[in-house]
Amino acid sequence: PYLRKAAGIICQNSYARQYFAMLANCPVVEITNGIDCDQFAPVEPLPRPGIVGMAANVTGARAHFKGLPQTTHAAKCAGLQIVYTGKAPKWPYLPQTGHEHMPAWYNAITYYCQPSTAEGCSNSVWEAMACGRVCLICRDVGWHGENCVCGLEDESGQVVYVRQDPRDILEKLKWLEDHPDDVLRISQNARRMAEQWQWSRIAGMLDDFFEETRARKRKK
Repeated sequence: PYLRKAAGIICQNSYARQYFAMLANCPVVEITNGIDCDQFAPVEPLPRPGIVGMAANVTGARAHFKGLPQTTHAAKCAGLQIVYTGKAPKWPYLPQTGHEHMPAWYNAITYYCQPSTAEGCSNSVWEAMACGRVCLICRDVGWHGENCVCGLEDESGQVVYVRQDPRDILEKLKWLEDHPDDVLRISQNARRMAEQWQWSRIAGMLDDFFEETRARKRKK
């Protein structure tokens, strides 16, 4: 009933847009989250050897969907240090987990790993990219999985695509550790992409959508 009353629907990725377009009798648009590139910015060089960062704010099956146990196993096999943010039981975490501490947290890591199989548009991936960190995410999952390019396949790539498989994550981490110039290239590409999707641009897209929606309502 709510969809039938909607004058317009905003989705964060193309899969959601296609789904709701089949159910709703109104315009359905795709508008991603934005990022504050002044607050989230690279201020520290990429740590070498690499440090793996993960958000540990879920437990049980949800932790598996987010790729936490798989990434933890892969990072340990690669001999890399792991740091977590979040307060989920079982996972060790850094005590400074308030949002104001997150830019420093991202700047303390080399790789942000979120091989999640259930995402809309991840704020944490945007934040890590804005800080020039290399993100390991799943292909075709969420906005970033649909719109970013893999830096292992293309010189312009902004992320690294992995399967939610410890062996694949381990292979990609080892490759990155052996190719520091490519790590720097991907991190710089990530920052440049984040700068294109700041909140000022998102606000303009939302304003346009609301104005168009009001105009349609006035005509009826």
